[in-house]
Amino acid sequence: MCGAPQNNDIYICDMNGIEDCSGSFVDEFILKWLKRIRNTDNTLFVLKNVNEDVLYTITSALNLRNKLDMDSMVLLLFQNGEYQAISDKLEKNVREVFDLMRNGQKVTARLISDKFSIELNSAGNRLKKLYDAHLAVRLEQSVENGGKFEYYLPLI
Repeated sequence: MCGAPQNNDIYICDMNGIEDCSGSFVDEFILKWLKRIRNTDNTLFVLKNVNEDVLYTITSALNLRNKLDMDSMVLLLFQNGEYQAISDKLEKNVREVFDLMRNGQKVTARLISDKFSIELNSAGNRLKKLYDAHLAVRLEQSVENGGKFEYYLPLI
């Protein structure tokens, strides 16, 4: 494995040309990287160009590992110009917020609050869950009333 992941980076695992993989490859390479990424801030690990068969293996191995370890890892997949969150562990209300961002749109707690008619604090909590799961990065924006964060997924 290469050096330790750094804060504020995007790690892309391009699966172009990979026709098949095993669950042990997912465990030993993909999920090990994902676990290392979880110890960084504002960092993404993105799978890209994954064919249907390989995606099935990755999803199955991820869901099994989550069940065995009682974990909630989620993988980020970039296909056809938009992101997908791969896991059965993402809450429905958090997934709805993710779906707004999947094509590169930047969102704030205020935008989420208005869109879903929820309290600003609840909107911020949903965005923080995406950030903590490494399903979004954020930028701090200065405003007169203090700082606010803008969350997004960079198009790659």
